[in-house]
Amino acid sequence: MTFANTPLLKVALLLAHAMSTYLGFTPPAVPPPPRDKLIRAPDFMRWNPRVQMAIFAMDRTVLCVLAVAEAVILLAHWSAPTNLLHRVVDAVLSSANVPLNSLPLRLTHACVVACLLAIGGGLLRRWCHRTLGRFFTLEVGIQDGHKLVTSGPYGIVRHPAYTGGLLMIAGNFMLLLSGGSFFTESGLRGTWIGKAVATTIVAHLTWVAVGSLYRTKTEDELMKSEFGESWEEWSQKAPYRIIPFLY
Repeated sequence: MTFANTPLLKVALLLAHAMSTYLGFTPPAVPPPPRDKLIRAPDFMRWNPRVQMAIFAMDRTVLCVLAVAEAVILLAHWSAPTNLLHRVVDAVLSSANVPLNSLPLRLTHACVVACLLAIGGGLLRRWCHRTLGRFFTLEVGIQDGHKLVTSGPYGIVRHPAYTGGLLMIAGNFMLLLSGGSFFTESGLRGTWIGKAVATTIVAHLTWVAVGSLYRTKTEDELMKSEFGESWEEWSQKAPYRIIPFLY
């Protein structure tokens, strides 16, 4: 069996990818009530929280559904023709003029890299969620009783949650647009719906990625003004914002 024809490995990677994407793109908690939060810096990325959360929910749902759907299709493809899963999936795909046996789904090196990036990024973000606890929010601000956390991933870089987010975005971009995937090989990517969905997701997550790089400066200024010497000591131990030895 060649590398490309290892369906169970790809199924495992896709399911882990979907779970990591879901957990990584899901906020750990609701924002703190206004009385417990002291906003000290403007945050252009939160110009409309409800719209932002709705778009994030769409991104998360589409990306996870595509990964899980491809995993199910792979299992059906490699099962016996008499198997119930095979027959059901084949019937659904055939109704859309995409017979199951005509799909050249395969495990590519790009798929492996994409899944590993997303899995690593999702796990890193969950680590950040657990390390910060209630202090992890999607808004730039200082809460009552806020503490400067410098342990765990925050002892490596100052903004590891953004590191995880960027890894997840890169992994999802690769998986969404690479060959050998259901989204590409089924022709869905070439339809107007596929183009609209892909363009929306890519545009939004690109904006988030660029915004995250800018946001680190704002957060550093806020934390420095709040914690002073403690922040200075931390910045000496963790001199990089997102990528060790680079940025």
